[in-house]
Amino acid sequence: MINEAYSVKKYYKDNFDLVQKSNLSFFFSSNSFIFCEFSVDFKKILHLADIEFNLQNNPSLTLIERLQFIFSNYQLIKNYNKVYINILNTHFTLIPNAFKNENSNTELLQFGTGLMKPNHTIEKPINNLTFCYTVEHELKHFLEKTFPIAIINHSGVISLSLFNSLPSINNFDIFISINFGFVEISIKQNNDLHFYNVFNYQSNEDIIYYLLFTVEQLNLNPLTIKVAIAGQIETTDHLIISLKKYIKHINFIINEASIFSSNELKSIPNHFYFSVLNQHLCA
Repeated sequence: MINEAYSVKKYYKDNFDLVQKSNLSFFFSSNSFIFCEFSVDFKKILHLADIEFNLQNNPSLTLIERLQFIFSNYQLIKNYNKVYINILNTHFTLIPNAFKNENSNTELLQFGTGLMKPNHTIEKPINNLTFCYTVEHELKHFLEKTFPIAIINHSGVISLSLFNSLPSINNFDIFISINFGFVEISIKQNNDLHFYNVFNYQSNEDIIYYLLFTVEQLNLNPLTIKVAIAGQIETTDHLIISLKKYIKHINFIINEASIFSSNELKSIPNHFYFSVLNQHLCA
């Protein structure tokens, strides 16, 4: 059955039947889906779920079929005030503005990702860079048809924008966002965005390797760099304990505490669901 194709890690629903309008923010990759319905002022969480895809069950299901089931099962197709969609994939490249050329950006994306023929190139300016990415045409059409007012971004656009502008993290050197099966690593040097990449991982050791290798390649000092972490990982996790053996300054991002107002939500660590809870700030 299709409901065997995913597992729910966290679920919360407020009694908001009388609310006429709400905002929707969601994140997804090939491995997982997280959504949050907010009050119109983004001050209260009304509905939240953290879902992991069981890719071994019903492996023939497409990503669109999985999304369709989630939208229907959680009654997410409605008349929202605002909708924000965050897509995480590895089909992107960062282009310095000095090299930006409308005629060659698709070629640079093709070269950087190995895609034979990117079918739709999207460009987003971030400081002195252009974030160039692609989303499968059928998927993009499905999302735009389902949520006509949605603002759709690659997760890298969200991560780099928040890293650059949000006071709670813009003084850090490295921002790590850990999602199920994927880790995003963003680096600033002298307050300029210097590096961003998405890595697939199978174990904690993979994440440690990617981070330490990147730090070494960029000649960063693990004793002085300041690292901020967001994601669905406990502060006592073995990964964090291991990272602290190599990097002195490890910190966790703090979401706005007031949105975790209900007793049930107070059990959620404040660094969970960071991009979903804050991507509306990038609009």
